[in-house]
Amino acid sequence: MTKILVSVDGSGGAEHVLPHVAALASATGASIHILRVLDPLLDAHGEFAVELETAVKRVEEQWLAGLRELLARFGLSGEAEVRRLPRRRDVSDIIAAAADDLEADVIALHSYGSGALRHMFRGDTVLDVAARSGVPVFATGSHATAAKPADPYRLLVTTDGSEAARAAFGPIRQLLGGAPVSITVLRVVEGKVTEAAAREAVALDAAAFEGYDVATDVRACARGENVSQTVLRAAGEANANAIAMATHGTSALRHVLAGSTALGVLGRAEVPVILVRPF
Repeated sequence: MTKILVSVDGSGGAEHVLPHVAALASATGASIHILRVLDPLLDAHGEFAVELETAVKRVEEQWLAGLRELLARFGLSGEAEVRRLPRRRDVSDIIAAAADDLEADVIALHSYGSGALRHMFRGDTVLDVAARSGVPVFATGSHATAAKPADPYRLLVTTDGSEAARAAFGPIRQLLGGAPVSITVLRVVEGKVTEAAAREAVALDAAAFEGYDVATDVRACARGENVSQTVLRAAGEANANAIAMATHGTSALRHVLAGSTALGVLGRAEVPVILVRPF
C-alpha cells in the first residue's frame, strides 16, 4: 500500500496541501502519517513548568491532538506523530529521516514561495527535503487552489528525453501503486529537437507507464512562454490533479544561476507538483 508522510508546521498555509493529499489518498488507497517537528527550546518556551521536559511533553500532547483534529477535518484517517528536533539538526533532516523510518512512498508538504532569490537567501523546506530524501516530494505552492474532483485522478508527467527524467518514472509508479490513474506524458519541444523526434521519444517514455490509461502530448512553447508556462498550460488543458517532474539538483545557487523548470512550475501551479530527484 502507498504511504504518504504529510509534514505540517502549525500554520494555515501548511494545511493547503491536505485537501490534495486527500484526493491522492482516495485515488491510490494510500495510508496517511501526519508529522509535526517540535523544537524543544523554541516551541515550549511559553509553557509554565519547573522542568523543560514537562513543558515539552505538554506541547507534544497539544500538537498531537491538533494533528488528529486536522486529519478529521479533511476526512483523513491515519497516524499522527510529533518528533523532537535534536540539537544541530534541522527540520528537513527530521522529515527525511521520518520518511525513511516509515518507508514512505512520498512526502507531502506546502512551499511558502519558490523564487530563486528567495531560496538563495532564505531557503525552503520543500527543496531541502527533496535534496535529502530518497522519495518524491508532493508539494503545493503559493498559487495552489482547491483540490479538483479526481474521478479518475489525472497526472501530468513531464519528460525532456533525458535519463534523469526517465529515472523519475519508477518512483512515480511506486507512488501510484497500480491505482486507476489517467496519465499524460508531456514533452516540450526545445532547441534543435524536431517535433517528429520528440513524438517518437515521448512514445517510448509513455511505455514506462504500461498498464495505466496513458496519453502523450508534444508541444512547443507559445510565443512569450517559457517551458514552465507551457507545462502549466498543458496541465490545465489536461485537467490534471497534479504534475510530476524530475528536479535536476536542488542547491539554491544553482537555481539562481541556471534557473529551474521545476521551481517555475511549483511557484505558479494551481495543483500540487511531485518533485522526483533522480539518483
